[in-house]
Amino acid sequence: MIVNISTREFYLIWRNVWKSLPQQVRGELATSIGLVEETPSHRDSSFVYGCYSPAGPRTGNIQLYTKDLSHLSGCAIAGVMAHELGHAYCHLKRGDPAPCRPEIDTGANCMASAWGFQQELQALEEERKPAIDS
Repeated sequence: MIVNISTREFYLIWRNVWKSLPQQVRGELATSIGLVEETPSHRDSSFVYGCYSPAGPRTGNIQLYTKDLSHLSGCAIAGVMAHELGHAYCHLKRGDPAPCRPEIDTGANCMASAWGFQQELQALEEERKPAIDS
């Protein structure tokens, strides 16, 4: 796995999220995620914070949209990262397609929650609501 995150704050959060994963999960994801990178923003929405994109049957890449993440707390950013790792793990284990359906997002959140990221996901949900509702 190549981690290409130049923003120090985001890199430190990524490192903490990664280290918080169960060791077995880290081992499996380390070989299935090709690249984790930051890009300025998602071209279609200002409320998309990250994206997991399958690159093969059980491999993929994670993009983090730094312009959009910069409006969130560190706790919510960790929630985004754990959520995207959840997508990667669901894809690795079940071959789930690209995360474009609500049930796929639910699966990613369930994985992140099972790994102990409930507080981070809650922070993300709370900070996301005003942006979506306005």
